[in-house]
Amino acid sequence: MKWDEWRGSLDGRPVMYIKRLLRVAGFRLDLHKFVRADDEGCFHTHPAYAIRIIVWGGYEEQVDMGAARLTYFRVWRPGSMGLIAPRDCHRV
Repeated sequence: MKWDEWRGSLDGRPVMYIKRLLRVAGFRLDLHKFVRADDEGCFHTHPAYAIRIIVWGGYEEQVDMGAARLTYFRVWRPGSMGLIAPRDCHRV
């Protein structure tokens, strides 16, 4: 498969590859393939709401709760689904 884009770590190595599958009426369907974890402490948000559906593999997500830099971890396994809001700050 040819990937359309990749996002990287601070040292320039890919963290995930992105394949654009569909774009309709302002909505987009992308496939993400994670190949390594985000750098330690590199939390991010998303510009819009997104629905995640774990197709295969899975990953552990560290969520930043904001208050006093408290975090917690969630594990996402194949078949898991979840909503990502623009206010959600996390790292994979």
